[in-house]
Amino acid sequence: MIKQKSFIVLPLVALIIGLAGGYFIYTKMTAASKMKDKDGAVISENISESSQTGSNVDNSSNKIKSQEDDKLRDKLLKIDSRGSVQVGATILNPIEKDDKYIVIEMQFDTHSVDLDVYDFQRIATFKTSDGVEMNQEIIWEKADGGGHHYLGKYKIPKVVDGKPVITEKTESIELDIKGLDNVENRTFKWEKDVIKLLKN
Repeated sequence: MIKQKSFIVLPLVALIIGLAGGYFIYTKMTAASKMKDKDGAVISENISESSQTGSNVDNSSNKIKSQEDDKLRDKLLKIDSRGSVQVGATILNPIEKDDKYIVIEMQFDTHSVDLDVYDFQRIATFKTSDGVEMNQEIIWEKADGGGHHYLGKYKIPKVVDGKPVITEKTESIELDIKGLDNVENRTFKWEKDVIKLLKN
């Protein structure tokens, strides 16, 4: 009879000890995962959770920056759709810094006009509200395209004959494209709010 009881009691005691030991180990591991500061406040419950939150912050700041870039590009972009050629002009300096030149990216798109016949260097004139006007000093750099689609840049020197092209008094700047697809003059004009962004 005593032997039978010991057969039942011993495994039961072993089971209780095992459960108690498992609980002890579990509580120690849980406590270790909840790091606390000296005042007892939980600093980090879960590292992967805080990493995920950091990732969400990065994604949202990237999204905000992208939206700001889009707004800035809209401000810098001017479009002329007269005739059969659509022309887009974007001042790049606030986006891509250039110490020597005012850089204007140009995109020409058409379905019917052969753009290869135009000398893009000659048809462009740059002007400021202060009376500066230049043509020969402008550099045309073709980036891509031919036929009906052209992408390139006009580079206007910031300093000519030792004098700055844009001064504190400059109210506006413009790029004129003359005679493209029988349109006498296409004017792309930027005001003071954009001029401020051109300063280094």
